[in-house]
Amino acid sequence: MKHAVRVVFTIALPLGAAPAMIASCTEDPVVLAAIPAVDGGDDNVHVRPRRCISSSDCPSDAFCEKPSCSAPAGFCRPFPTVCPDEEMPVCGCDGITYFNDCLRAAAGVPKMNPGECEDNARVCFGANDCPNGGSCARFVGSVPDMPCGPSLPGRCWSLPPTCPPPTRSDRWDSCVPADHDAGRRQCVDTCNAIRSDAPHRRRVSVCP
Repeated sequence: MKHAVRVVFTIALPLGAAPAMIASCTEDPVVLAAIPAVDGGDDNVHVRPRRCISSSDCPSDAFCEKPSCSAPAGFCRPFPTVCPDEEMPVCGCDGITYFNDCLRAAAGVPKMNPGECEDNARVCFGANDCPNGGSCARFVGSVPDMPCGPSLPGRCWSLPPTCPPPTRSDRWDSCVPADHDAGRRQCVDTCNAIRSDAPHRRRVSVCP
């Protein structure tokens, strides 16, 4: 009397790998391949994020995003293709304030903190002092006797190609005498005040 011989094929898997299986002619599954475990989320389940030390370790369409400025390594992140013009400033590790986080990512710069740059801010006296076409935000507060003139230092910002419609309460008046005397550049929103490269004082009264 002949007996059926049951043959089981075994394929060695890397430690921690998730096996992909299909049913064999027997009742037991046969392992055909191993899909490595990933930590990139559901949108990219078959590709492991690439670790990086700098952006030179990433593809040409990506940069090295680090969890902090002092982190020794991070993961490659694709450059955004389109950025909104909303005003939600973030400080980059390069000392430049970006109008929003998308513009920071488009520049390939890790983030230091939400909000404007303070202690690490890149100081400027004009747009030529800011890299990559940046603008120099030259602002003083609302104190009347605080100097506000051509020699006023500022901080580098990165702005969107066009300024959005004003949505925030901050308004600024130009400190340039010619502008002031002619009644120009008064009650300007933050984005356009920065783009003008002129010194501005925070407006105290309500805009007309």
